[in-house]
Amino acid sequence: MTISTVGSSFDTVLAVYTGNSVSALTLVASNNDISGTVRESRVTFNATAGTLYRFAIAGVGNASGSIKINLRGGGGGSGGTPAPANDNLASASTISVLPAPGAVRAVTGSNAGATAESGEPNHAGVATARNSVWWRFRPSSSGPMTISTVESSFDTVLAVYTGSSMGSLNLIASNNDISASVRQSRITFNPTPGTLYVVAVAGVGNASGSIKLNMRGGGASSSGLSLAAASLANPAAAGSSNALTGTSSTLAGSLPTSQAATLPDAGQKPRMASASAGVPAGVVAAPFGDKAAAIAGNGAPALPGGEPVRLMSTVVTKSNDGVLRVPADGDGIAVLAVTNSGARATLTASLSLATQDGTATQLPVGLSICRTDAATGDCIGARGPTVTFTADTGELVTFAAFVSHKQTDVPLDAAPAGLIVNFTSNGET
Repeated sequence: MTISTVGSSFDTVLAVYTGNSVSALTLVASNNDISGTVRESRVTFNATAGTLYRFAIAGVGNASGSIKINLRGGGGGSGGTPAPANDNLASASTISVLPAPGAVRAVTGSNAGATAESGEPNHAGVATARNSVWWRFRPSSSGPMTISTVESSFDTVLAVYTGSSMGSLNLIASNNDISASVRQSRITFNPTPGTLYVVAVAGVGNASGSIKLNMRGGGASSSGLSLAAASLANPAAAGSSNALTGTSSTLAGSLPTSQAATLPDAGQKPRMASASAGVPAGVVAAPFGDKAAAIAGNGAPALPGGEPVRLMSTVVTKSNDGVLRVPADGDGIAVLAVTNSGARATLTASLSLATQDGTATQLPVGLSICRTDAATGDCIGARGPTVTFTADTGELVTFAAFVSHKQTDVPLDAAPAGLIVNFTSNGET
């Protein structure tokens, strides 16, 4: 239960007791100033149902004036509204499925009727945000994770902690307002996989309403795309023009208009261009371009035994048009499938950017790659600048290529650039 004198006209002190006479009083909680700048008082305690409590209010220096007594809790909820199920830290709602890096998942709730607990900190340093609700989760990846309350219906505060009780909370990150004009909250931090994190959301001035908790990252690295239906007919005779066919699944969250890397017709390198979201999903059969043809043809690097590596490559994007869209603060993701029709080989895959004439280029994006489970799209191991793998003759190997937004928009270039996946064996690419 929380009692405060916020809105009173003078500098107050506040105390709560049990007992039926002055000589028999037992102090339950007391407070002078809420903070160094807020001279009214506030106490929070765990009330026992049916117990008679008395509280006293006086003025510092015997100041006097109008008193406003604010009571929250003690009657099953604030103002008669039942407290939400996740009102207390111990009953925090569990978020069991987290989005993959670059993907978004939203959970919803409300803090109507929520209260503060004894010993609960001022989230994001806001003393008047005392109607918190809680969530908890355990991330499975260590990349940057962003949580926001954008599209919540009120002015929020947001904080993430480790710890399972009020006395053991350790602040990881907190925020009041995203900007002077956006009153919802957003934090970004690097979680430790397997660690239990708790999230508190409350309203400035104890405002309440609907909450939308938007989470980006924290789950297992995944392309969000599946190649479970992929197949290559007679790969040894397929040649460089053969195309792998796969069906893409839906990435979580929305992909706004942004930068894109396109993989056009066979015989051309992919190019970078602005593109809009909303291309219908379906089936893609897109050769990766002339780089794949060169690897699969006579120019393939030779192994020590003299047999060449012969790779046929195909890409699948979320929109199935060869366009790799990069959402703000997220990743554009493409799945690459490679079949080795040559001798068994150990290769290293990496990503680069190049113009259509093959000239290396630089753009403000991050590049990373991982090998994936073809059935689920999940990364096998961590994503990084390179991945080394062994491909047996006739083996299908799949990868996810990630192009990460770096807080800078990529303009439409008159000399478009494209994403290249490089395969290196015995020093030859």
